[in-house]
Amino acid sequence: MEGTSVLAQNKKKAPTEKAAKASSGEQSVLGGAKKDRKPVTFYKKAWFWIIIAVVVLGIAGLIVFLVINSNLTAEAIEKFDDNYDAVSDASSDFNSSFSSIYSDSGLAGYYSSYNPSERAKGLRNKCLEKFGANDSIIKTVDEMDDYVGMTGEMAVDELGSGKVRELSDNFAKAADIYKNAKKNISDCESILEDALNSDVEISFGEFKVTEGRWYNDTELKVKVKNTGDTSYRFSFTVEAQDEDGKKIDDDYVYTKTLSAGEEAEVKAFDYVSSSNEEKLKSAKFVVKKLKESN
Repeated sequence: MEGTSVLAQNKKKAPTEKAAKASSGEQSVLGGAKKDRKPVTFYKKAWFWIIIAVVVLGIAGLIVFLVINSNLTAEAIEKFDDNYDAVSDASSDFNSSFSSIYSDSGLAGYYSSYNPSERAKGLRNKCLEKFGANDSIIKTVDEMDDYVGMTGEMAVDELGSGKVRELSDNFAKAADIYKNAKKNISDCESILEDALNSDVEISFGEFKVTEGRWYNDTELKVKVKNTGDTSYRFSFTVEAQDEDGKKIDDDYVYTKTLSAGEEAEVKAFDYVSSSNEEKLKSAKFVVKKLKESN
């Protein structure tokens, strides 16, 4: 090369700035040497394992929930059928016994259009409350016709397992309550007696004897007032008792149909034996076998 010595020709040229950058690992514009990558170390971080643990626990919890819910649903189906049958029998037995003591009590109108009247239902519910029944239990039993012919599986499909479990629990509670109420049905007789007595007020006048030529005329005036909220016809026995409560004589009386609030007067003992006339003057008069009808 002209103008250059042999020694100068053999010398290495100093690296340019561009080459220096490339050799140091810096990325060139033309895609030279790449940067050094950092090693992956996130698995060593606590937050990574916390996330993994949460995910694992969540999946495990979901599986447990599904298994438990499946078992509860199967149990609800089985118990629904059994408890429905149990309360159906228990409520039928109780209602039969209650209608019997209702009729014996003297109250009018157990049935209305072939079903228990509203008054009868109210007194029946009051009886059940003595044995622990609440509105929810009574309502569940009253609405049992809604589930006639429905199996537990059908109920779950239509109502959901949660509602079926609730119904089944109420059926079981109701069955125990209705069985106990039927067994001790006589405890409800006072409820019916109070209801009957609230429908009428009865008061007695003075027993009178009027001497006649051949026989004496006798009478006891009895006032009867309908204090109920509908029309009733009343009948009852008036018993005359001595000071020891022993029966002297009795007589049966009845009224016409009285509207609510109406009062009537009837007579008792319009004929008594001469041997009892003096006794009845000082007797105590009490009502027996009161009965209403409409």
